[in-house]
Amino acid sequence: MPCDGAYFTSSPYTTSLHVNTDSQQNLWTVSAQCETSWDCSHHCWNHQCGYYYDLPTDCSQCLPPGSPDLDDGWGWGWWNIPAQYGSCLDWCPQTCYNTVTCNACSISDTYSMFALSDKTVYKKSCSDPLCTSCSAYNACPNAGNYYYSVSCYATNYNGYGSYWSATASGTYTLTFTDDIAPPFSYSAGSSIQIGRSMAGNGNLVNTIVSNPVDHSLDKDFVTFYRSSGSSFSWLSLGSSNGNIQVTSSVSTSAGTYSIVYCARNRRSKTTCATLSITVYDSYVSNSPAITSLHENTDALKNLWTITGKCDITYTCGGFTCSALPDCDSCTVSNTQNFFAMSGTHTVYKKECTTPLCDTCSVSNYCANRGETYTYTVSCVRTNTYGYSGFTTGTASKTVTLSFFADVNPPFAFESSLGSAINIGKSIPGTGQMVNRIFSNPEETTDDNDLNIYYRSSGDNPAWLTVVQDTGEIKVTSALTSETATSMSMVMCAENRRHQKTCQTLNITIYYTSITNNPSIVRLHENTDRDKLLWTVTGTCDITYQCFSVYTCAETHVCDSCVVTDTYKFFYIDEPAHDVHKKTCLKPLCEPCSISDFCVNEAETYTYTVDCVKTNYRSFSQFTTGHAVRTPSLYFYTDIIPPFKYDYGNNIVVFQNNSYKDTIINKIISNPVDESDDNDEIFYYTDREPRPSWIHENILFVLDTSNGFVKVNKTLEFEFSYTFDMRLCVRNRRQFINCDTFDITLWACYQTPNCTDQEILDLKDTHGIYGHSNNKSLFQMIYPQPTYHFPNFRNTWSNLTWTLDNGGFIESTINPLTGEIYLTQNISIWPSWPTRHYIETVTVANSESCYTTTCQMDVTIWYTNWKPRISSLPAQKSLHEDTDAETWLHNLEVYDYNYDRPADGHALEDNSTCWIEYVFDQWGENDMELFELKEDPNNPKRWNSYSLYKRECRVPGSPYTPPCGYKRENFTCPKHTGCMTHNVTQWYDVSIRCRDGYGAEDNRNFSFYPVHNVAPTYRNLPKSITLNVKTGSEHDIIFSTMYRDAENENLTYEYTFVKQGGGDVTYFKGDPSGNYFNQLGNVSLTTYMYETPNATYKILICGHERRNEICEYLTVDFRDYCGPTPECRSSSTTVTSETPAGTVIFSVADLVTNAALYTSMEFSLTAQYANMFDINSATGVVKTTSKLTASYPSTAYSLNAFVTDVNSCGFYSVCPLSVVVTYINFVRIIVVGRIEIDTFQTISYIMLFSHPIFAYV
Repeated sequence: MPCDGAYFTSSPYTTSLHVNTDSQQNLWTVSAQCETSWDCSHHCWNHQCGYYYDLPTDCSQCLPPGSPDLDDGWGWGWWNIPAQYGSCLDWCPQTCYNTVTCNACSISDTYSMFALSDKTVYKKSCSDPLCTSCSAYNACPNAGNYYYSVSCYATNYNGYGSYWSATASGTYTLTFTDDIAPPFSYSAGSSIQIGRSMAGNGNLVNTIVSNPVDHSLDKDFVTFYRSSGSSFSWLSLGSSNGNIQVTSSVSTSAGTYSIVYCARNRRSKTTCATLSITVYDSYVSNSPAITSLHENTDALKNLWTITGKCDITYTCGGFTCSALPDCDSCTVSNTQNFFAMSGTHTVYKKECTTPLCDTCSVSNYCANRGETYTYTVSCVRTNTYGYSGFTTGTASKTVTLSFFADVNPPFAFESSLGSAINIGKSIPGTGQMVNRIFSNPEETTDDNDLNIYYRSSGDNPAWLTVVQDTGEIKVTSALTSETATSMSMVMCAENRRHQKTCQTLNITIYYTSITNNPSIVRLHENTDRDKLLWTVTGTCDITYQCFSVYTCAETHVCDSCVVTDTYKFFYIDEPAHDVHKKTCLKPLCEPCSISDFCVNEAETYTYTVDCVKTNYRSFSQFTTGHAVRTPSLYFYTDIIPPFKYDYGNNIVVFQNNSYKDTIINKIISNPVDESDDNDEIFYYTDREPRPSWIHENILFVLDTSNGFVKVNKTLEFEFSYTFDMRLCVRNRRQFINCDTFDITLWACYQTPNCTDQEILDLKDTHGIYGHSNNKSLFQMIYPQPTYHFPNFRNTWSNLTWTLDNGGFIESTINPLTGEIYLTQNISIWPSWPTRHYIETVTVANSESCYTTTCQMDVTIWYTNWKPRISSLPAQKSLHEDTDAETWLHNLEVYDYNYDRPADGHALEDNSTCWIEYVFDQWGENDMELFELKEDPNNPKRWNSYSLYKRECRVPGSPYTPPCGYKRENFTCPKHTGCMTHNVTQWYDVSIRCRDGYGAEDNRNFSFYPVHNVAPTYRNLPKSITLNVKTGSEHDIIFSTMYRDAENENLTYEYTFVKQGGGDVTYFKGDPSGNYFNQLGNVSLTTYMYETPNATYKILICGHERRNEICEYLTVDFRDYCGPTPECRSSSTTVTSETPAGTVIFSVADLVTNAALYTSMEFSLTAQYANMFDINSATGVVKTTSKLTASYPSTAYSLNAFVTDVNSCGFYSVCPLSVVVTYINFVRIIVVGRIEIDTFQTISYIMLFSHPIFAYV
């Protein structure tokens, strides 16, 4: 059967054009091959003949023209095949085929935009060139794809019958690429300046440059416009040429503005750019330095040196440019012609032609308060640059100058004197200046002013004047008749504008006076001696020249006085100003005369004192006042002299101690009744005593020279009797006083006596139980009466005994029996070996006049007892890590010599104690381990010594603590005050004490260093498995927790080993950690994703000061690990009474999706871990004891850890918080009492539900 086919042998050479291609454009010269067919039936050799010619025998196959069915290979056609071959031919109907060049083509498209000319496909010319809204029907495309179809076939140019040609056809695409935004730039840049002085006649200030044709086929144009930003009526833009021009006066104020200009092509593609326009305007850039002046500014005054900016325009590079230089020429204008210019920039106010006016006129260039004058300055810029097309703006400013009011003038009195002055009444009054008003009315440098001065109101003494022009205040007449002590007046200063300021001047007038009175105005008539009557004090006013020109006044204590009187009875002692009465020339006179400066009773004498102040500083123009006083002195009458007997009005005289001239009494009478009383006494007997019994003797007599009453005769033979006497005294002024006294005479009895005794061998143990129980020392030995009234009595009436123990304080005497005995144990320490006492015994009798003494001589021998160390325990212990000096024991030494409660250990035998040896278990004497210290403030006493373990000091060690760590093999050297339990477990320590006399005691105790307990790991498993798919750098694969009794931090050391050998770089470990919340973490050093399965062993060693623990952790790297359990935090509240064993958390309940995990394990850490316990399998947390708390509550923090057997050792932390509320038992109710016996009562009380008993 025939084979149908046709195909193109060329393709479009243009498949894309610019969208603005308005011209005709060839796209493709078409060439194609077409399959043709026609009827070519023919004879065909049969199969019997075909072998001759090797021809095909199957006519069913399609043969091309020229095949052997037409040509026999010999050049014979079937029609001319020899007849002999005819029998070999058969008629074969057949269609022939051939591929030829297609010679006929056509084109079709939707918009008729394409055409074909002699096999050339082309895009037609745009019938609407430069269109902005284009149509493909006009052959004016828009951006996008346009499709056209081409068909080609072969014509039957050979006239074949049954001819057929295949058609080559295809649809093709022509893409019109979109236009692009046009380029954009400003010829004069994107920032320009425009001055307001620009003429506005089309000045070109910038141009937009934009070529929209971006391709050779691009047929385009551009339009310029303002898009946004500022819009100015005076600024135009050429839409076709992009010229930016100023077309009218610039009406916009100075500033920087932005306008967005755009360039748009035919396809509405737009490019925009901002043009920054700075509008320049001329301005005065400063303000007047002076805008207000004092109304008294009469002088010419510069107000303002003007500075300004003037905008200018000029031609530059085809454009009109602007600038803003400084203005260089200024003028001023004002209505009153009050202002003028100096040079080109300085404005000034003109000078007032009527200075010091009080009401001024501007026509004279003078001003008044509150007036304001306006003036305008205008400045331009001259073309000093030589610019072409130059213009300048004018900078103008209108300002005002105001004149402020004058003020009240200042006012001050002379600063050295002030507003309160003193004027002494002694001032001469001849124009002395006592003050001055100072007032500078010119409060500013511009103020041209002057003042007048006057008194406004108040006191107006005739003697005081104020000078109007100068303000001087003067005293112009004497103050003779002035009685006032103070004055007040108002003084004023007034300026040219009649402003005034006034102040009060206070004047104190000083007077002269005596300021005190005589201290004595009455005296005893017997005052014969010189007598100070009065230390005169007076106040004297003085005046003098001060501060060069002033007269000052002061008041002083008068320093010079004189006294006058009729009899010259008085004188004054200078400079003390002491007024005296003179000494009586005839003391003890009776009667007396004033001519002798002596007086009698009731006499009065008058005197005058006059005081002044001397010129103590040599003042110029000095004056002083006089202080005068005339007092009197009165003399009052003497009195009767006193009288009494020194030994009373009743006396007893004993025969045995009174002899002739023995004084038995004396008269006490002082006639001087006061210190000034110069008096004398006379003694006499008004009545003598009666004669004595039997012998008729006058036994007692008065000595009139001294008032003593004496025994007149011996009393040896006198018996007891009573007597009385009346005696008298008389003084200088004849006043008399008398009195009587009684005398009882007694005879004396015999004086008792006692015998000296001695004990030379008394032991200090005398009187101590178990040694010598007898406390008695002496029994008195004394004779019975043998003479003096032997027939009356031969025994002593009543003997009494007293003891002077001579320092033997332990002894005393029975006052009735005379026995000397001990009251306490004897102590003679520190005397040794003996101490000697002499005691004195005094014996007296109630009927005797005298006493007798005897001596007891005692020698005591010291008994020294051995001291005893009484407090040392049998053993002591201390933790081996105790490095600091540590107190162990206070030593107490008991000494029997002074073991008495009464001593209170106040006295005792001196004891000296020391450490004799410190043998360790190996026999080495480590004396440096302990020290026995003596209290320097309490030496050698029973409690003076304290035992210390010495500070651990290792010479040369730079560490703290100095030893005991791994670097020292966990040991400390001996003889350094340090301990090592692993080296020495015990010491035998010997302490010896010796008293002051050589007796000693020795005690030993055993000392045990307490071992540092080794830490233990709490959670170290044998192995963990890591999922290498999730392991990453810094991941913590295991956190080491441990317990340590001493709460020491561990230093970790790690050894990483790979099973089978090889380097290990996957792990790192934290070097240290503490026991409760800073864990020893082992973490990864790299990302593990590509790591092959392997097994590693990590030897984790942790050491503290004395111990090291090591365990292996096996880490298996596997490509899978199960998930790690995740848990949340939790908190609970209990009380301080919550019992031990209470469940407070179930950590398993805090795990999210706990059922997903095969076998979870739980652990716990806390700062107070001993108070809590966790079940590792169930996660139940219980208390191990009651939880302590402080009011109102205490919080405990715990961390629970949860992992799963398939979690490769990874875990989660569950923060737990326990708040313990403090329970305070305060409510107590007493519900009953139980009587137990007569001495005790039990009260029982109920505290909530718990009974508590207490003894009352």
